[in-house]
Amino acid sequence: MKKQPAVTEQTRANLRTAFWSLYQEKPTSKITVREITDRAGYNRATFYLYYRDVYDLFEQIEQEILDDVGRLVDQGLMRQETLDFSQHMGLILQLAQRYDAYVPQLMGPHGDPSSASA
Repeated sequence: MKKQPAVTEQTRANLRTAFWSLYQEKPTSKITVREITDRAGYNRATFYLYYRDVYDLFEQIEQEILDDVGRLVDQGLMRQETLDFSQHMGLILQLAQRYDAYVPQLMGPHGDPSSASA
């Protein structure tokens, strides 16, 4: 049975949204797959089609953000030999607005789970 790309992406988006809402409430180590799937309206088997565990989901979200920021920086800021932030304030504002809901959480008390043991 072939997956439909639009349905697959919507399912992944719903799982990410459910995770993110839980992540704003508590650290990744306290979030369960059951909580994510209950909040997103799926069963656990659906979650495991896309992610190994909660940490894999977190890492994929984090990597998507970093990749997107990297692309924007490469396309917008790195076209010249030197960086002139005064000419790139629009791009900087765009990045800040796009990730406004994510960055404070990633930098906040729940932070990156890999730094929890540090």
